[in-house]
Amino acid sequence: MPHSSTPGNLSDHWHLGDEIKAHQFPSKQRHRASITQIEDYLYIGDHASSVSIPTLMKHGITAMVSLAHSRSPEWSRPANRKLIPASQHLFVKCDDSPQQDILGKLNEICDFIDAHTGLPTVDEVLEQIGLTDVDERVGEEVSTPRKVLVHCSMGVSRSGAVVVAYLMRKYPKKGLKKVLREVRRKRRAVDPSANFMEQLRVWQEIGYEAWEEGEGGKKVPVEGYRTFLERRALSQTPRSWTEDEISGLRQCSSSFF
Repeated sequence: MPHSSTPGNLSDHWHLGDEIKAHQFPSKQRHRASITQIEDYLYIGDHASSVSIPTLMKHGITAMVSLAHSRSPEWSRPANRKLIPASQHLFVKCDDSPQQDILGKLNEICDFIDAHTGLPTVDEVLEQIGLTDVDERVGEEVSTPRKVLVHCSMGVSRSGAVVVAYLMRKYPKKGLKKVLREVRRKRRAVDPSANFMEQLRVWQEIGYEAWEEGEGGKKVPVEGYRTFLERRALSQTPRSWTEDEISGLRQCSSSFF
């Protein structure tokens, strides 16, 4: 039976040995990676876990959401890209600051996690390895669970907020308080900032959908998100607004006022 050559599959991991041995990690990354399994296919971690090949391999991580101020060059190293291809890596520019708006990006992030977790269908596996008309059992045998790591710098505020937001959408009857409590049982360090907690409450109020189709098919903030942007704009000077907030406010003014 042909072996899968799909990037990120376990069958490829054994071919990384020489690269791992030859690879010299920067001294700043030598501290122990911190990673926690939250659900079967979902993990929270810190920056070190996102660049540690042994950590990614140990937990079978196949996709990643990076919440950071800038892209880390370690993510693009050849050995790392064999585990997490660019197509399976979502970078979200995000600071842990009182002004940061993550609410407008939650739908994209949640959709990405949904698309990259769980077991792939047989058709997806066969398409990846270039086979057709193969017995279903063959596809089941070569399929690999898809696991997503959501990380920020420390695995505390940004990644914690995003994972809580994802699980709120996945289990809408639970609500913010229950989901946060359950995530903290798995990773006690999770502690979204006051800014992100406010946005998680809005996320719940708007029913986990921040955007809607406006006039002319243009994507605009839903009412609750629009109110949040307007309220924040009044409480901050223009110099402190983020690009997302300015963009959202412009869409509000052009579509509704």
